[in-house]
Amino acid sequence: MQIATLIRSGFIVIALIASAQFGAAQLPDRRTGLLELPELRAHVEAGKMVDEFSTVVYDAPARAAKSRRVQAGEQTGRLELKEHGYEEYSVVVLARRTVGGQRWARVALVSGSAWIPEPPGATFRSYADLVKESLAYLTEGWDGRVWDSPGGVPRVVARRQIKRPEHPADIFEYREVNGQLWFHVNVFSESPCETEQPVSLISGWVPAYNARGQWTTDFYSRGC
Repeated sequence: MQIATLIRSGFIVIALIASAQFGAAQLPDRRTGLLELPELRAHVEAGKMVDEFSTVVYDAPARAAKSRRVQAGEQTGRLELKEHGYEEYSVVVLARRTVGGQRWARVALVSGSAWIPEPPGATFRSYADLVKESLAYLTEGWDGRVWDSPGGVPRVVARRQIKRPEHPADIFEYREVNGQLWFHVNVFSESPCETEQPVSLISGWVPAYNARGQWTTDFYSRGC
């Protein structure tokens, strides 16, 4: 294990860097869930374009920190949004922290991040709950391996039998082991939207994030 000193935004951070079984010493930011803001919900319900939404963000979780207003969109520096339901949008959360009784969320920007105070009426949905309660699939970030148990030895290297970038899957449960989130999945040959009896190809546990910090599992916000 190495100890590294990082200097970010004027703060000195002591980081413990350990080799992981996925081959990365230190993972990038991980998207932990989605935060539905009341102002964003009202914006959409008023019939306004999603990419016209903007909100104030901070460089640190403090009202005294430098702030600016950012707009949603796909350009660098803009606020990243993700649909969690049919025409229902949330900001993408990387971390949450409570400071002085105020809950703050570090949210993803296109190439970067910023902090926002969580307002009354905001709803946080964790990554694990989103995929478990929705029509899910394994992403291109999944490497095809499954485990008999979380953190064990890979049992199978599944061959890509589905000629599509998204692998239909059912999430039975999730579990956190040694700080790593795992999903118990059943991978299908076809989507349940395409056939009443999809064939199960493989079942087992997969890590929720790959070595690059990307989601290995995602969900269809609009169902079939």
